[in-house]
This record gives sequence, C-alpha cells and structure tokens, in this order.
Amino acid sequence: MIKCPKCDFEQPEDIYCAQCGVNMKNFVPPRKSILVSLFTNQALIVGILFVGIIIFVLYDYALSKKPKTNIVAAITKQTSEQMDVQDSQTPSSYKPAIENQQAQKAEAPQVEKVAQEAPRPARVANDSPAPGATVAKSSLQISFYQISRALLGEIQRETNASPFNGDGFGGIVSKKRLAVLRRSPELKSISTNRYKLDGHPISIFKGQKSGESAKSIGLYFQVNPLKNDATATQIEVKSWGSLKLQENDENLFTSEMTLNSQSVAMIAGFLPKDKVFGDEEKSIFETDRALKIYNAEGFWDGDIDLIMFVELPD
Repeated sequence: MIKCPKCDFEQPEDIYCAQCGVNMKNFVPPRKSILVSLFTNQALIVGILFVGIIIFVLYDYALSKKPKTNIVAAITKQTSEQMDVQDSQTPSSYKPAIENQQAQKAEAPQVEKVAQEAPRPARVANDSPAPGATVAKSSLQISFYQISRALLGEIQRETNASPFNGDGFGGIVSKKRLAVLRRSPELKSISTNRYKLDGHPISIFKGQKSGESAKSIGLYFQVNPLKNDATATQIEVKSWGSLKLQENDENLFTSEMTLNSQSVAMIAGFLPKDKVFGDEEKSIFETDRALKIYNAEGFWDGDIDLIMFVELPD
C-alpha cells in the first residue's frame, strides 16, 4: 500500500493517485510559509502565552511596590507655587497698598466682624418678594363641566360640603382628586377661563343676551373675593337664573368657601328639574354650550348635570 503525498489517500502501489490523479512519484508538496508555520505551531503559541503571563505578573508586582503620590499635597503645592508666581508678577506700585490693607485688617478685626453680622436692611413696600416667599394669588380659574349624576354623587359623598342658601349644593375637593376626576369619561369639559383678582366681583353669564327692550335669558354667576392673602382666598359664590321670558330672577343661591393652593370649590344644582320651559326658551339654551345640557334628555332623566369648579391657578 502507498499513501498519496497530496491527498493522503492509501491505495496499492501505482504511479498515479486513484483519488486526485497526481503523479505520486514526481509530486513535490509546496512548502508552507513562515507565518503559516508559526501560527500552526502549537508549542510556539503556548510558549508566547506563558511569557506574556509572566511579564504581566512582574509588571503588576512592580506597580504595587511603587510609592503612591499624595494628590492633595501635590495640588496644594501647585496652588502655592501659582500664588507665589502671581505675587512676584504684582507691580511694585500695588504692593504697598496691599500691605496697608492687610495691616488695617489686622488692626481692626472687631469692625469687620460687626460689619459681617449687621442685619440686612428692611424691605420696602414696593420691593419684589424674596425668592420662595408665598404671596396672595392674582387670579381665579373658573371651569364648567358636564358630569354624570353617578360621579357627582360620588364627589358629594367624599366632599366637605359647604352650606348653601338656596337649592344649590357644593363643597371643597382637593386638586389631586380633581386631577383624577378630569381623566374620567364621565366628566366632560365645557369651558375654562381665568379672571383677575382685583377686589371686585367676577360676573359670568351663560345664555343669550337680548337687546334693551327684552330680557337676557340664562344663568348668572358671581364670585366675590372676600379675603385674599398668602395663606388662603375666601370667596362668596352666587348663582341665579333668568330662565323664563318676561319673569323675575329665580333660583337664587349663595355660599361662602375658602380656597388654598391645593383645594378647589365645586358647585352644582343650578337648575331644578321641576321647571318647565317652552320651545322659545329651549331654542335660546341651544345658543350656549353650558345651557345645552338643560335641553338634553339626560338632564331631565337625572343622568347628567352642570358643575362649576373654582380654583387658584398654579
């Protein structure tokens, strides 16, 4: 048997390889390059790795024996050298003045201490408030919503109710609770407006204003600021309706509430469900987004109502 020098196939002795067809007597295998020989030499690779490990261990040992530099001392020394250079660069004409200032400071330490501890001057009336100081609010935000009777009943049960003079009802809720309520599909926004707090009553009319000879039909609201300071704002809320043609104002109710930056006043029950309106009044209700609720079957069936929120804006 003979082995082919090219493909290592074993066969009976012959001139040509039965597998690759090379002339086995004349074939000279090509010499491998130096790089290929080095990378295929396992003993050489193991030796290189071993030498590298020894070098790394010796280098790490040398670093552990090297004394560590005191960084704080080096920075202090560098700062001192920089100050010495600055002093050497100071013009000679300024040095006497500096020395005189240092001498005066050393001679009168008590004067300097008194100056540092002297109280700050009192603020004048027209000065701006100090950073972080609490001041009275300058505006009120009043919003109207359509609300389901189920959600309105839930708010009433968890609210600190305020006494009302009339048929209305309401109370104080927290802003955190209102933020949750506003994400509910049972509370739909109708309008939101801000009004300046200047000591005068804020008057709002929802409905249709008629000419001088006729009477406006709709709901009247009035928010009267009774007190406004850094801690709270006290308001008086009134509501009454001119909801019948050529008739006197009716359904008057009023209440006093106290707000702070974390609370909201809620008022509802503006219109009793036992009132009857003709087609002319109902057509006027359609001209106002808030009063459209009183033309909806849901209001007369007891499913929805109109609610107002009064709050101090952030």
